[in-house]
Amino acid sequence: MDPNMKLIFDELKPVVSSIEDLKTSLTQGIDEIDHALGDRFQSLELAAWHFNDLKLKVEASVEDLHVEDAARHKTMNRVVLDSSTTSAPGIFTKPGSTTVFLLEISPPDDKPPG
Repeated sequence: MDPNMKLIFDELKPVVSSIEDLKTSLTQGIDEIDHALGDRFQSLELAAWHFNDLKLKVEASVEDLHVEDAARHKTMNRVVLDSSTTSAPGIFTKPGSTTVFLLEISPPDDKPPG
């Protein structure tokens, strides 16, 4: 083998070794980042699942409120329709006449009792 080629190969050995070390280090770094991203993604999926669960509960509660509101409107309309035509419109009936009781209080006598 040519002595110059041997010198070139001897100089390339540390470079190849350095490249191998860099490749190993880079692979470990990528694996760590992949693991960290996997953990974050799993946390994000869990948060999305909880959010979806909460969304379903809120939608069910809103639906319940719509049902209650519809029942309230129906009851209110029924009260208005069932009220007599002579009374004022509304939920409450017109107050009827009232009897007033007057008590006659006599002034006190100037004499003490007894």
